[in-house]
Amino acid sequence: MAKKGFVSINSLSTEDRHTLKRAIIELNDSMTRISAENDLQKDVLAEVAERVGVDKKLVRRLAKTYYKSSFNNDVEQNRYFEEFYSVLLTNQGNNYESENTN
Repeated sequence: MAKKGFVSINSLSTEDRHTLKRAIIELNDSMTRISAENDLQKDVLAEVAERVGVDKKLVRRLAKTYYKSSFNNDVEQNRYFEEFYSVLLTNQGNNYESENTN
């Protein structure tokens, strides 16, 4: 049963069917390109990790930061993370825990 607001295939004109088919083919082609790019990225990561010995996660993070031009934001986010983590979950935070458990 068709959902409200949707049409059946039989109600589409020949032109609409061709439009839909072209869109599906275009989406398929895009998905194929994305898949190929993902494979390329995996290959590049594996090759550089093997060649220079840098962890893939670090290379991926460096590339992502470079792509997004988000270095300053990433540094700031990491600073906040380190601050919260050190106060809450390391020995630096023990005074807070003992002060507030009573």
